[in-house]
Amino acid sequence: MRPVSGTGCWSCCSWVSLKAVPLGPDQLSGDVFTKGTNGEPAVLPGVRIVLHGPITKETESDAQGAFAIDRLPPGTYEIEANASGLSGEIAVEVAP
Repeated sequence: MRPVSGTGCWSCCSWVSLKAVPLGPDQLSGDVFTKGTNGEPAVLPGVRIVLHGPITKETESDAQGAFAIDRLPPGTYEIEANASGLSGEIAVEVAP
């Protein structure tokens, strides 16, 4: 099993953020959130998450805005997040 390395964070207009961090061997986890009306972070459930790299994988953020993707071969991945009217992208490295 190969470890995952790298961390990324994307934000736009300080109201939408996507971050991804190592979860374990061959895995990434992350969350998607926005700024709520009170200025505090608010999760974004149901966001489509797509990884593009040596392989392409897709998932959706859960009720807490979290996601996880496993069985990733080493390489650089672009993580794309899309929801109604919102989108973002970051790059992360999966190390051998």
